[in-house]
Amino acid sequence: MSELDISFKKQQKLEDDVNLKAMLIQIATDIVFAICVFFLFSWLRPRHTFIYAPKAKLLKTDVQRPVTLGPGWFDWIKPLFQVKDDTLVTTIGFDAFVFIYFTRVLKRLVITITFISMFVFLPINILAAYKTGDWPPVGLEFLSITAMNYQYGKSHGKPDLRWFWSPTVATYIFSIIVIWQMIHSSKKFILFRQAYYMQQEEATRSRLPLMSPIELLQKEKQDLIGRTLLVHFDIEKAPAVTHACAQDEIVKTMVDSHSKVSCSQVIIGENNQKLTLLIQDYNRIIKKLENSLDTFLYQISKGTNPKRPQIIIGWKFVDAIDHYTERALSLYTSIKRKRQKLQPNNYGWIVYQSRSIAQQAYLSIEKSLFINKIYHQPTCESVQLAPHPDDIVWKNMQIDEQTAQLKRWFGYGLFLSINFIWSIPIAILSVLSNLVNLIRLFPQSEEVLYHYRLLTGVIQSYVTPCLMVLFYCGVPELLHFVTKQQAYKTETVIQQKTLSKLYAFFILNNLLVFTLISIMVGIVGQISALTMAGTLKDKNISQYLVQLAKNMSDVSSFWINYMCIRSVGILFELLQLTPLMWIVVFKSKGLFRYTPRQLSTMVGAPPQFKFAKSYGMVISFFTAALVFSVTAPVALPFALLYFGLATITFKYKLMYIYVTKVETHGQIWPMLYCIVMISLVVFQLMMVLILSLKSGLPQMYAIIPLIITTSFILIAYTRYLLKHNTLQAWIELNNQINQQSVLLNDLSITLKEKDAKLINLIYQDPTLTEPLWKPMVFENFESLIPDVYKNHAQKQRILEVLFGYERKKTKKMDEKLKMKTQLEKEMRMFPPTPHHHGDLCYAHYYEAGSSRDPVPLDPTADEFMVEPTAPELIQRPPPTYEDVISPHQITKERRHSYTL
Repeated sequence: MSELDISFKKQQKLEDDVNLKAMLIQIATDIVFAICVFFLFSWLRPRHTFIYAPKAKLLKTDVQRPVTLGPGWFDWIKPLFQVKDDTLVTTIGFDAFVFIYFTRVLKRLVITITFISMFVFLPINILAAYKTGDWPPVGLEFLSITAMNYQYGKSHGKPDLRWFWSPTVATYIFSIIVIWQMIHSSKKFILFRQAYYMQQEEATRSRLPLMSPIELLQKEKQDLIGRTLLVHFDIEKAPAVTHACAQDEIVKTMVDSHSKVSCSQVIIGENNQKLTLLIQDYNRIIKKLENSLDTFLYQISKGTNPKRPQIIIGWKFVDAIDHYTERALSLYTSIKRKRQKLQPNNYGWIVYQSRSIAQQAYLSIEKSLFINKIYHQPTCESVQLAPHPDDIVWKNMQIDEQTAQLKRWFGYGLFLSINFIWSIPIAILSVLSNLVNLIRLFPQSEEVLYHYRLLTGVIQSYVTPCLMVLFYCGVPELLHFVTKQQAYKTETVIQQKTLSKLYAFFILNNLLVFTLISIMVGIVGQISALTMAGTLKDKNISQYLVQLAKNMSDVSSFWINYMCIRSVGILFELLQLTPLMWIVVFKSKGLFRYTPRQLSTMVGAPPQFKFAKSYGMVISFFTAALVFSVTAPVALPFALLYFGLATITFKYKLMYIYVTKVETHGQIWPMLYCIVMISLVVFQLMMVLILSLKSGLPQMYAIIPLIITTSFILIAYTRYLLKHNTLQAWIELNNQINQQSVLLNDLSITLKEKDAKLINLIYQDPTLTEPLWKPMVFENFESLIPDVYKNHAQKQRILEVLFGYERKKTKKMDEKLKMKTQLEKEMRMFPPTPHHHGDLCYAHYYEAGSSRDPVPLDPTADEFMVEPTAPELIQRPPPTYEDVISPHQITKERRHSYTL
């Protein structure tokens, strides 16, 4: 053994000792922290239902209301394991169920790979390390393949390359398992989706005679959305016309020229480009007005000498309430004026007679547009199945194709810039994760490492993963913002594009940049220390290139630490710290006062689930586990721990906390399949690189055909899913449904008129129809509003326009007077009879002179106008501070309060 070999062995012993002790400390700390988080959540949950189970309190429908949880600490655990998939998909929605299903698929893959690695390939690695590596081991490297034919920082004198067939076979087995599982899960998903929606259609058809008018209208809307296409066209190429109906006919002719079937109707979208900005400015002013009013009215209610809030405008102080009020009045007038001046847009809604015809027309038009674009003869820019109105990003609808392409290229450039800038802190984290070798770049490093090895290990294995978690916190929101600027028309597409950016960001920064920097710092630090010690000569460097493979495997220790922290972090997300801190801590300490709108935003409705961020998180962990599954199998149990906790945590959050904005029928599944298969290719490429550094050339060449085969399956089956899973399968499904049922539209004589009315009702820009905001104040402050504006010149207009005081009162009185007059006319036409309103009976009695029995009298019209106060007729009041902060505290009964 040479002096250089002894130096390398000494280095490796110290490094392994530091990593092992730091990892054990971190695992113990994470276990204690996870137990504390578990008990803290179990204690907080029954005390703050609005935070930890808002769906059970705030949902407007009972269909998706979850099972009510008991007040016990652990009453939330049993329902999570007892709920069946049929009940789960009804409670959380189909898209949320797809997320749970995908997480289960990844968990099954990790379980299978972990079982095979632990009981088959891990013993082989240990035996190979015993035969051809450093023995006895100090750290955990003997569990990985880097210990094969590795002694004193270089290859074994007589390497036995046969040991490298073990990781090669493992790569083939794991690849086959992933490919089979993803194809099998995709087929199972398609069948489940078809069965689920056919069952939904059957249930709707069976309830058809019992449906209320509102439910029938909702079914009509859903049916109309299913047989409608969205078409974007170049409005400048269409002949100039003055009447909207003439333009509709021109667009209808343009669309029919690309399709084999004729459409029933075309409705052109209308908008005013300045409305969106005006309404955004108006809402911003209303929020500021609410803050000023709340501060001033709170001072009045306390009986103190109130001071009207002031702001600086034009280098002088002005009254904040008056300024925001006048600004809101001006914007209100401008918005009303702009809503009367609408212009036709470059998109329209194409209605067909049935869903199957609409989808066949979509295929025909799409093919025709593709051919016309090749010959540079485009008449229509794009066509797609009509999205759900709640899914549409209306401000992007009027952007033409050329402008949208420029925005998308700009977004891609911005994304690459973010990757480049973000690689700088990632590189710094990579250096910190290899702190031992960084210290070796300086003189007397061995003495420093020996005295501060525990502190060095804690920084290297605990602080660095925590910083990685913090750096990643803002990435999903940042990439979501970048994607929103790329002029995509629906929120579903934005979520999918955000997910693809998150995955690319993870591969480029967290895997590629982090791994390369860590390897470089490791090898430079080791060689620098040996050079300063005088034990390394230039001619010896080439013999130690195998150390690169060793350092690449050492990166897995960072991912083990990262998985441990994220496993605790996913439990930590159950605490919902942001709403808990703002609502409970700040309010109880009196540090902040909320306006009614802010309170309604926080606890007025369940929050929406962020699919892109959650998908990106679970996919990144699966990719890391798969990449190091053969190189360092010890990382797999930690990945399995993460997926076990993630399945439970996400299940609770989707059942009791989060809601889905719009259902997309699982359109994201082809992208999920594609991303998992790309992760598999990355894993195979990593194995090729490691085997080449270990001089296992025959084994490296054996993996290359596997990469080609996997890439072919990736492309072929992704195309199958995109073409058959998302469209043609739905055409077959809808044909089966249409053969079994008669559409309600066939029963209507005025189908065309009804479709036009429904389309205008469904697909209308909210900026054209949504009521403008009114300043919200607390109920006990409403009577003080007239006093706030008592000296204002436009007091009456302010109260009517912004607060709706006289308008509400006059409208209500007019309606009551009209109903009273109508009732009096009807009561003269019919003999007096007892009248019933639900379970209430209106009857009045007087005592007869010689009888003990009361004689019923007919109620008057005034008595008929008395509104019933039955609990089912009273809307649930919005939550108050007492409900949110002290839900179990006995308080005075609120107005309109009742017990369910």
